[in-house]
Amino acid sequence: MKDSSRWAEFSGGTVGWDVGLNTTGVQHIHLLQDYARAYHNAARSVFEAFRQTAERNRREMDAHSIVFLYRHALEVYLKTIIVWGEGLQILRGSPPKPRKQTFKDHDLAKLLPGVKDIFSLIDCSGIWNVPMYQSFTDIERVAQAVNEFPHDGFRYPIGHAGETELLPCGVSFNVIVFAEKLDGLLDLLEAAATCTWDTYQIEARTHIL
Repeated sequence: MKDSSRWAEFSGGTVGWDVGLNTTGVQHIHLLQDYARAYHNAARSVFEAFRQTAERNRREMDAHSIVFLYRHALEVYLKTIIVWGEGLQILRGSPPKPRKQTFKDHDLAKLLPGVKDIFSLIDCSGIWNVPMYQSFTDIERVAQAVNEFPHDGFRYPIGHAGETELLPCGVSFNVIVFAEKLDGLLDLLEAAATCTWDTYQIEARTHIL
């Protein structure tokens, strides 16, 4: 098997700009929150560049990448909370759903019930982003709004076999409102994921003792 640890085509170049992906030896499932955080950071960066571009030079097509990155970060954060909560559910005597089901598709609506289950197991008092997000109902409303369009709809315009138009009627929205609501939601989910992991770690140590 070819050694894939070095991507030879892209080696060399300016010193100090080498990066390593998945090189820590940590199981990839444990990197979920890092992936979500990276996509969120990328989304913020692209949005800020878009916002700072003079209106006469702004291209609406650039908003596709903004929506795609934010949506993907949202999906990975929801999956992170479900996966981090598996151990907690087991400790509390409630078997989690099969992990395969969590990663089966990209439908946010199918992930929300599992995330809601985990929220009932952790102390959520310190994670809410008031007044935008005051309860899980607010999370569901925004996530369902994002979920109205196919997950690939903002990545490229054509679906399976090049036949289905993913945004057949187009979509109009305020990109600043979108980014503000998604930033607030993703920051909340970052806190929830961390709380879920920390709660599991504390209870696991107590369980062992």
